Amino acid sequence: MVMRRYPPDDRRLPSTYVRRVGPSFPVPPSLPPGYGEALHMARRDIRAYSRHSQIYHAFGPIPRRPYGSPSGATPIVVPDQPTTETHGGKMMLTASLVIIVVVALGFGLASLIAPKPTPQLPPDTSYSVIGGPSVTADFINQVLDHYGSPAAGQGQALHDLGVKSGIDPVFALAFFMHESSFGKAGMATITLGLGNERCLSDRPCINTEGGPCQAGQSCYAQFSSWADGFEHWYQLIKDGYVGGQVSSRCPCTTIPQIIPVYAPSADHNNEGAYISSVENAVATWRSGEVAVS
Repeated sequence: MVMRRYPPDDRRLPSTYVRRVGPSFPVPPSLPPGYGEALHMARRDIRAYSRHSQIYHAFGPIPRRPYGSPSGATPIVVPDQPTTETHGGKMMLTASLVIIVVVALGFGLASLIAPKPTPQLPPDTSYSVIGGPSVTADFINQVLDHYGSPAAGQGQALHDLGVKSGIDPVFALAFFMHESSFGKAGMATITLGLGNERCLSDRPCINTEGGPCQAGQSCYAQFSSWADGFEHWYQLIKDGYVGGQVSSRCPCTTIPQIIPVYAPSADHNNEGAYISSVENAVATWRSGEVAVS
């Protein structure tokens, strides 16, 4: 028999109702007392289950009435699902967006509150002359002032010319110290040369007395200013040593490679002491100390 489904708002039971009850079994006389009552209760439960099953299929779930409401009062039905299919999805999307915004604002505020690190010079522990400046122009002036150099105040020129040539100016400062105690000793007091360069084709050539160079004399290149001497020294290191023009033993980029060509032992120089002096000065100044021990 086909059951008819009634509209959900019609709470009447179907006019035709089939009660399905199991077959009636006689109670044998040998069964224990109380068996008949238990069987009767079981049949009643089966009938109740069958009735509720048919009501569910005919009308859908029975609405729940609030606890304690008077009999006959209109029940308040609370739906188990949202009124629209996308309502829950919209709430989840909104909550996700709120969380993302809060997290983003948190990171933004943290970046604003966190102290920014003070820019520092790159920590360079190598002794290759190629590279950016590892000391500032102000620091170079402090060194020149500390040692009473006649080139005091020329730190900006020494710094900028090194940057222009691609040579770290800390090495120029170290050579300047070793060759002439920052221009206070030797031929640098006359020639204004950073590295006591010998005669050049584009510079005047003078002897140790400051006069024109004569045959058989020890002569040096004369520069027009300290900045002129700085610029030529950078050009010599860049083209002559790094570029390999001065010797077949080059290209030379590190202090242990440059010194044996720049100040060879054949010219009565102590190559090991020269290398140690330059590297020690460079390490001291890169550490922020002005005085070299």
